[in-house]
Amino acid sequence: MATGAPSDRPGGTRLGRWYRALAIFVLNTLVALVVADGLAAAYLAWAGHGPAPAPAATPAGGTETREQVIQRLADLNHTVYGNRAQFFPGMSAVDIRQLLVDTLDTYLGGFVYEPYAQFRERPHKSRFVNVDPGGFRWGRRRGPWPPEPTAINVFVFGGSTTFGYGLPDDETVPSHLADLLADRAGGRRVAVYNFGRGYYFSTQERTLFERLLAQGFVPDVAIFLDGLNDFYNLAGDPEFTSRLAHLMEEEQTGKQTAGPVLELVRSTALARAASQVGARLATWRAPAPPAAGAGASVPAVDPRPGLHREHRALNGVIRRIRMNQRMVDALGALYGVQTLIVWQPVPTYKYDLRYHVFATHPLFRHEASRRGYPLIARAVARRPMGPSFVWCADIQDGVHEALYVDAIHYSPAMAGRVATCIVQGMEQASVTLRKRLDRPH
Repeated sequence: MATGAPSDRPGGTRLGRWYRALAIFVLNTLVALVVADGLAAAYLAWAGHGPAPAPAATPAGGTETREQVIQRLADLNHTVYGNRAQFFPGMSAVDIRQLLVDTLDTYLGGFVYEPYAQFRERPHKSRFVNVDPGGFRWGRRRGPWPPEPTAINVFVFGGSTTFGYGLPDDETVPSHLADLLADRAGGRRVAVYNFGRGYYFSTQERTLFERLLAQGFVPDVAIFLDGLNDFYNLAGDPEFTSRLAHLMEEEQTGKQTAGPVLELVRSTALARAASQVGARLATWRAPAPPAAGAGASVPAVDPRPGLHREHRALNGVIRRIRMNQRMVDALGALYGVQTLIVWQPVPTYKYDLRYHVFATHPLFRHEASRRGYPLIARAVARRPMGPSFVWCADIQDGVHEALYVDAIHYSPAMAGRVATCIVQGMEQASVTLRKRLDRPH
């Protein structure tokens, strides 16, 4: 009796069965990874982190256009942040969604290279969010670039809370500040420039200030709004330092340090979510230090692993702030610029979280501010930082209102409160609205 070929028998050869099993396994794994990556992307959007800023117009390997990605994320965020309407009573639901679209468009546009400071927001024009090619965001009473010599020019430096993520141009802290200063300028023109940039912390702001001075752009007043991102960045390196280091290594050696596959993996929502969750788990291991007050102290060494290392890093941030303040004040004195360092409010310090609409959204590396702020409060109480340092961190203490449009960024009302605190600090520090040449220095 003739027998069929091995491939004709049910089940085929052993090699064929192994091949089919492997193919099914690989296919199921890929499907699972795609689903997990989608869930991670939704989680990041819910958490207020969204996609990683990147200059690419479309997602790696994706088929959607940038506009389609923005519209999809706007729909998702409009659902997640549907109660944002309470922050913008004068805006329609259509306008609020457009604000989300414009914000996401800016965020997804990524950053462009900035000498010395490393990066900045890409120039952008839209209805609610506009970034000037000069490197600042538009706002109320904005001036031309270069600044008009006859105007009283105020430069405001900071991170994304200063830039005003989630806010229209005319509701940011610098925009509110412009109106308050105009009322006190005695008829002289005041131009406020918003140099807030995503991820920036005090060292980058000081570097940007130096570069602007060296280019001949000398303001009459320079204000630095700091706190949140300095504790976010415990190591003290700008956000994309490791990427730039890899690029330089590849350029110099001709070898890829990570490889395209690894870079692709790192760019996925799943990898970014895992990194953020890992960072959050690390912060949960360390409790917040006791509140400032008589007898309050933090042990030099804690028996739990990692706490002593973090405690040293937090104190390193305080030393960094003091150093940058001295350097900024020295530059100001040299160029005749009045300088002010403002310690900003954050949701993790003296804010009743029952009124925080997004209190359940994870803060990840921003959790460090929960422990860092009590430390710097005690440090400043023990050794004041002088008249150029303004403490605005507790302006939300006892305020029973929703003050944040997401996990960390200010609402219009909160931006106004911060601006008011800055003006009060200017008055206490005798910062005047006069031209540099009108003042003896």
